[in-house]
Amino acid sequence: MPQVVEVTVRPQLEHYGDVVAHIADMIEETKVFPGCLGASMTRDIGSYQIFVTHNWDSIAALDHYLETRASSGDFDFFSRWLMDEPSFKTFAQDDLQDSAEACALTTRVKKGG
Repeated sequence: MPQVVEVTVRPQLEHYGDVVAHIADMIEETKVFPGCLGASMTRDIGSYQIFVTHNWDSIAALDHYLETRASSGDFDFFSRWLMDEPSFKTFAQDDLQDSAEACALTTRVKKGG
């Protein structure tokens, strides 16, 4: 089942540029990792938060990616530049579809449709 990962990162202000550059490099590597369907980064300049989203074709592909990154030290490398631990959320694609359908239904009900 396809998986979506959302990661929120809060860099120390003095290392904001370093973290953005490191994550940008990691995203390019992630995009070609077996099982990756896409990866992107969004920044909230007002709060200096960075949001990273990955899409995976299966939980096995995601697990393999996380194990590879952890064993390579990539996560540890830039963790010293963060204010706190990153926030990770993982969703099964079907969960998101169900949620989108529920939102659409709620919107139709509120509008009287």
